[in-house]
Amino acid sequence: MGNDNGLVPNDDDLFQEAANTWNLAKLYEDLGQARCQFLKRKTNTGLTSREKVYLRGILMGNSPKDIAQICYISLSGLRANLSKTIYRYGEVLTNCERNTLSRWEDLIEWLAPNYSLKDNFRTSQKDAIGLPRATRFYGRQELINQYQSLILEGKCSVLGIFGMGGIGKTSLANRLQTLVINDFPYFIWRKLDNPEPLDTFINNFEFITDKTSTDPVNKLMAFLRNHKCLLVLDNWDSLFEDHVLNGQYCEDYKNYQRLLRCLVKEEHQSCVIITSREELNDCTINANTDDRVHQIKLPGLNLDESIGLLQNYGLKDPKQWPKLIDIYQGHPWALKLVAEDIKQTFGGEVVRFLDQLTIVLGYSLEQMIQEQLDKLSPLESEIMYCLTVERFATLSEVLQEHQLSYGSSGDFVKAISSLRRRSLIYGIQHGEHEQLEMGNTLLRYLTKIIVAEVTDEIIEAFNTNEVSSFDVLRKFRLLSPQSEIRDSQVINLLQPITLKLANYCHSDRSVKKNLKTLTDKDKLQELTTFELGYTLDNIQGLIHCIKDE
Repeated sequence: MGNDNGLVPNDDDLFQEAANTWNLAKLYEDLGQARCQFLKRKTNTGLTSREKVYLRGILMGNSPKDIAQICYISLSGLRANLSKTIYRYGEVLTNCERNTLSRWEDLIEWLAPNYSLKDNFRTSQKDAIGLPRATRFYGRQELINQYQSLILEGKCSVLGIFGMGGIGKTSLANRLQTLVINDFPYFIWRKLDNPEPLDTFINNFEFITDKTSTDPVNKLMAFLRNHKCLLVLDNWDSLFEDHVLNGQYCEDYKNYQRLLRCLVKEEHQSCVIITSREELNDCTINANTDDRVHQIKLPGLNLDESIGLLQNYGLKDPKQWPKLIDIYQGHPWALKLVAEDIKQTFGGEVVRFLDQLTIVLGYSLEQMIQEQLDKLSPLESEIMYCLTVERFATLSEVLQEHQLSYGSSGDFVKAISSLRRRSLIYGIQHGEHEQLEMGNTLLRYLTKIIVAEVTDEIIEAFNTNEVSSFDVLRKFRLLSPQSEIRDSQVINLLQPITLKLANYCHSDRSVKKNLKTLTDKDKLQELTTFELGYTLDNIQGLIHCIKDE
C-alpha cells in the first residue's frame, strides 16, 4: 500500500459528495478554529487538504479501513493521524473532554446537530451481508449523478444494473449506496452468490419482524411499503439455471421471480438496486412502461476514465496507454489485473507488454469468463464459437452457414437474443444489416480455447488414425472465403494450431505428413456429409499453413 502521509494524485477530490448532506464550508471554518485552539497556535491556517479528505470520508460513513484502502495509505498510519488531528479537533469543537471519542462514528453523531443539512439526522440502520469493502471508484460520473438524483427524489423504486462479469456493476451499486444512504433509515445489502430458499432469505432480514404473514414476499413488500429502505441484491444471476437460455430460474429459486415481479410492479417507498450479469426480463419490460423502474447496461470505461484508473499503478509509456485500453475495451477489472501484471512482470513498461505475441489475460480474468460461458446452452456455446472463428463482425446469416448441431432457425434467433441479454454479444448496425460482435477480452479467451480444442482433437486423431470423432474441426469453418477475415484466421487460429502440433510432433514435416494421412479419401468417403462437415477443408488449410522446411 502507499505511504502513511501522502495522498495519491487527485485525492483532493475524494468524498466531495459529502457537500450534499453536510455544511462543509461552515464545518471547515469551525473545525479549523478548533484545530488552531488544539495546537495552541495564534494564527488559524484552517484544515489541511488531507484533513479535509479524511473528514469528508468519515462524514460519508466510511470507516478508517475504507478510507485507507481508497487513498492507498496504511491503516495504522491513518489511525495515528486521525487520533492526532480530526478526532481531537472534533472534541474541541463539540466541547467534549479530550480522548473521549472512542468510535469514528461518534464524530458523525457529535457534528450532525449543527452541520448536517438533513432534518432529524440519523444514521441508517444497516443489515449488510456481502457488502464489498470501499475502493477507489473510477468514472461513470454522469450515470452516478443521474441515478443519485432519481433515487433522492423518490423517482427510482427499482434499478437494475446489468453487464458482463468484472465490468463494475457491484462497484457502481456500492458507490450509489454511499451517496444516498443517509436518505434511508434502513439499509439492507445481500450478495446472492450462494442463495438460500426465499423464505429463509427474507426471514433472515434483521428488520423484518412481521409475525402476521407467513408469506415471505408479502412480508418484504409490506416492509418496503411502510418503511423507507435501500435494498441492494447483488449477483441476481446466481439464481439462474446453467446450460439453458438466459433468465430461467433454478427449481429451488423459482419463487424469487415472483419477488422480482412484485418489486417492479407494486408501489413502495423504498429503492431496490439489483445487479446481474444477465438482463432481467421483468426489469426490461417494466422499464419501458414505468418511469420509476430503471435499468443500466454497463459498458466499459471510456478513454479518460481508463487513463484515470491506470494512473494509480505507476505505469510507464503513457502514450501507449490508449492502445492498452483499446485491447481491453475499458473493462475495469481487466485493466486492473493487467496493470498489476505489467507492474510486477515488466517493470511497469507498457511497451514491453504490448510487444508480446500474445496478450495475457491472467488466471483470474479467464476464470471469470469461463464461469459465464459455463452457463450457456449448447446452441449459445456454438454461436460463440462461430463468432470467434469468423473473427470480424459477423452477420447472423453467416453464422447459420456453420454446422450448428442444435435447433431450428427460431431456436437460433432465441439463442442470439439470450446472448445479448447475457452481455456477451452486441449488435452494430451497418446500413440495412446488423453485425454481431463480442468484446476483445472474450474473443481472445475463446480463441485460446478453440486453438487448444482443435489441437487436442488432431493429436487424438494422429494417435488413433480415426477421423470420425472430430467436433470443433468438423463444425466450424476455420478459413473464410473473405480474404480480410481469412488473413486474421490464419494468424490467430491456424498458425497457433500448427505451432502446437509441431511441438508435439517435433517438426513441421511430421505434422504435414500426419495431416495428409488424415485426408485419406477412403476414410473420408465413409463419412456422411454432416459427419464430414468442414473437416477436410480445415485440415487442408492447416497443411497449406505449414511452410516447407
